[in-house]
Amino acid sequence: MTKEEKKEQQRLKKNAWMKEYTKRNKDKKKAYDKMYIEQNKDYIAARSKKYRQDNKERVDAWQAEYDLKNRDKKLAYYNEYNSRPENKSRRKQIVLNEMDGYYVYYLKEEHYVGQTKNMRRRMNSHKSSANRHVLDAEVLAKFETRKEALAFEAKLHDMGYNGRNYGK
Repeated sequence: MTKEEKKEQQRLKKNAWMKEYTKRNKDKKKAYDKMYIEQNKDYIAARSKKYRQDNKERVDAWQAEYDLKNRDKKLAYYNEYNSRPENKSRRKQIVLNEMDGYYVYYLKEEHYVGQTKNMRRRMNSHKSSANRHVLDAEVLAKFETRKEALAFEAKLHDMGYNGRNYGK
């Protein structure tokens, strides 16, 4: 057996050993990862937020591309989810990450009106940063341009609804 063949055999043995070791310790690693994330969630969240702020255009481009690629999968998932009887109580109108318009929405409990191009992301933002109640969100209108959506939102703000853009 040549020197190269011995090295190859050792490499294969080592790879087989690593695969076996990884398989045996998979549960331990999951538990460790879960513990690490739990202990460091503030640091991880801050790091992720900073990355998103520093790379906003890149993240938005990636998200738009991802949403476009997975649109059919998401639609199938939401349709299947909404058809299950056990989800009947949560069946408020779920709007996907539409890329073809702007939505003006209303949060009943907050008496809040806003506009967005991506309902899911906006509702998550309301939940996490503003701690708003979003289960009763309702889409009031859909517009082709942001300017139209902002104008409609401004009219609603003038009528006394809470919000932040005021037609900017």
